[in-house]
Amino acid sequence: MDGHQIGALISAIAGAGWALAGASGFSGPRRVVAASVAVGVASTLAAATLSSRFVPTAERFDGSIYAISVAIEVVAIVVAVLVLRRMGRQGAIMPTIAVIVGAHYSGLWLATGERILLALGAALIAVGLAGFRVPVPRRSVTVGFGCALLLWAAALVTIEHGGRSRGASEPRDSTIAADLGRKAAGPL
Repeated sequence: MDGHQIGALISAIAGAGWALAGASGFSGPRRVVAASVAVGVASTLAAATLSSRFVPTAERFDGSIYAISVAIEVVAIVVAVLVLRRMGRQGAIMPTIAVIVGAHYSGLWLATGERILLALGAALIAVGLAGFRVPVPRRSVTVGFGCALLLWAAALVTIEHGGRSRGASEPRDSTIAADLGRKAAGPL
């Protein structure tokens, strides 16, 4: 499996996790519908990822940097949850986790050289920070679905991009956002 394919699959599944957490902010039938949509979107993206043809790329990947980034992320989340619970600030847990998850994307960028990961990380941090401004009863919905949509969009763009190699004249770390900008501009 190509690294881009693995990334798209992780994004689809992580998006489902965020959406399910967001669905917890609903009650009754809304919760069931939101959870069903989350599972449906993630399943569709996962199936599309696994059935897509990804062109192998000469990608850079440093597994030790990746592992360190994920380990720091996990420890930071556990510590944050313990501290926030002890302080009676349960409403701050989800936005704090979003900020931590977003920050860990800088480590993923260091491990891969893919600048798009910096943009995705910054967007996740922005959702987390915005979540602090939302009333506590709506925070899980706002932060959960905000993060889910970002991760699903990243998966979808990666699937569409297919891990295609960039031409020799195009830098390796050109971003998917730039690719989208060229498509949005249309034919010249």
